[in-house]
Amino acid sequence: MQDIRAVEIRCVEERDAHDRAHVRVEARSWSPKLWRFRLALALGLLAGLVLLALALLIAVPLLLGLGLVALALAGLDVLASLWRSAAGRDRQGRRNVRVIPPASAPWR
Repeated sequence: MQDIRAVEIRCVEERDAHDRAHVRVEARSWSPKLWRFRLALALGLLAGLVLLALALLIAVPLLLGLGLVALALAGLDVLASLWRSAAGRDRQGRRNVRVIPPASAPWR
């Protein structure tokens, strides 16, 4: 049940196309509980939007930075692999032993 503190009643007179008068009664009530609920709901939604904006302001640059770091590390890994293969070594630092078939091999 609502705690109604104020009621506004208005009588509105309207005329139709045949110039006949019609009276319409409008009533509006004001409840402090409903008003407080609407205010709390609006403030809660506003606070949620502010927190979402702050989270995005923090998360997006952080994720972009982590992505750039991951790309840089992958690039360094590729460069290191190219460097090792150019030096003739594998990941453990051992020399790669390549079997070079003779020029007279039947599959050459």
